[in-house]
Amino acid sequence: MMKIRLRKLFKLVSIVATVITVGFVIAAYRWTAHHIWFSVDHCEILVDGAFNPMLYDYMPGKTLNGDIFLRNMDHGTEYLISPRKSEISVITEDYDFIDIDFLTYTRDDLVNYKYSKVKTVVPNSNLLVGNRFVEFTSPEGKRWHVAY
Repeated sequence: MMKIRLRKLFKLVSIVATVITVGFVIAAYRWTAHHIWFSVDHCEILVDGAFNPMLYDYMPGKTLNGDIFLRNMDHGTEYLISPRKSEISVITEDYDFIDIDFLTYTRDDLVNYKYSKVKTVVPNSNLLVGNRFVEFTSPEGKRWHVAY
């Protein structure tokens, strides 16, 4: 009789532990997918169909859910590309990033960030999402091609 109670208790505890573990994994994935940007090593950036040496200043990063961030390391325009939302945004230079080796950490969820002090959505960006590339029109009217 005692063995049966222990088995039922163990089964209940294992189910609760599994539910808690799955919930923790989902929360960790969502947080990582919105706050951690992994560097993209092999990325080709063209502006108006041509390469410019100034584009070496851009450090591209990508989240687990496919958002791309073109971070300028030398005081330039920084672009956030969200293919899921079909949206291009410009991120202010004043925003603080934390670089840790091959990834960049942001304190805020930039993709879903609603405050205009940090993120400005680019109207009429003509975003084109292809197989391992995106193209968009910048606010200056230049056509960007980013292959990753």
